[in-house]
Amino acid sequence: MTVMTFATGGGERRRCDATCHRASEPKCVCICGGRYHGKKTTAELNQAIEQYTREVLGCYAPELAQAMTIAIHGPRQGALL
Repeated sequence: MTVMTFATGGGERRRCDATCHRASEPKCVCICGGRYHGKKTTAELNQAIEQYTREVLGCYAPELAQAMTIAIHGPRQGALL
């Protein structure tokens, strides 16, 4: 599952995907900066995504962060990524 992608105007693409989520080494080298590093199960990853979303919304729209419900859709919820 790709969580984040980034593309520059020059065509460079970077992403955070299962390579990062399954990592066992402590250093993260992808664009998530370690936020999703080593989150081996979908439940762990979903929790990290929800926490980050609440943090971002809390900075820009605190009332939404408190009232929101996050639905993460995917075919492998609860499974190993």
